[in-house]
Amino acid sequence: MCPKDCGISFDAGASGQTFEIDVVVVERTPKSWRRISVAQTTSLAWRREWEGQNPAGQKFTKTDLAKFEHSWLGMPHLVCMGAEKNFMRFAETVDSESEPAVDQNYFRRLIAKAILFRTTEKLFSTQDLAGYRANSVAYAVGWLAVRSGWRINLDRIWDSQRLSPALCDALKIACTAARAHILVQPGNPGEASKREQCWKDFKTSEIPVGGAWLGELAASPFL
Repeated sequence: MCPKDCGISFDAGASGQTFEIDVVVVERTPKSWRRISVAQTTSLAWRREWEGQNPAGQKFTKTDLAKFEHSWLGMPHLVCMGAEKNFMRFAETVDSESEPAVDQNYFRRLIAKAILFRTTEKLFSTQDLAGYRANSVAYAVGWLAVRSGWRINLDRIWDSQRLSPALCDALKIACTAARAHILVQPGNPGEASKREQCWKDFKTSEIPVGGAWLGELAASPFL
C-alpha cells in the first residue's frame, strides 16, 4: 500500500494538520530561498507569513530538477554520478537541444516527477533496506518510466498530489530489485551504478511488479 503522506506535503506543526502541496519554490542558487525570504519581508510577522506561503520543505534545487528529469527519461546512471555532475550533463543536453516550453503543463508535470521521485524515496525507507537508496530509487523510477513507455500518468499525479497504491506497490518491488542488482555488480556498487552498462542490464530485466499499475497508464507518453 502507498503511505497516506507519500505526496509532497508540509506539516503545520502543533495543529497536527498536513496540507498537500500548492506552492513550490525552486532554488536556482544555494540559499536563494533564504535570501528571497528575507528580501520579501520587513518584519518578523511578514517574514513568517511569506515562509508560510512558501514552505522550505516544498522547494527543490536545480540539481533536484536534473535528478527528477534524468530518472524519468531513463538515465539513472547519470543521477548516480552525483548532484553536480548529473546537473552538468543535464545542462549540456539543454544547451545542445531545443529548450522545453516552460508553460503550465511543463510546471505541473515537473512537480509530478518530483512527487514520483520523492515518494519512491519514502517507499524505499519503509522497507527493510539499508544503503544505496539514491541509486536504487533512480533506477527504480527509471525502470518503471521506461517500461511504461513514459506513460505513468503525470497529469493524474498532479491532480491527486500523490501516487496511487498500485504504483506505490510496483515502485517498492522495483526498489528492492534495483538495490539487489546494484549490490551484485563487480567492484564498488556505487561506482558500478554510474556505468551505463549497469543500467542497461537492469533496464532489460524482468521484475515481477504485477499489472495493476499498468491499468492506470496514460494514452500517450510524457516526453
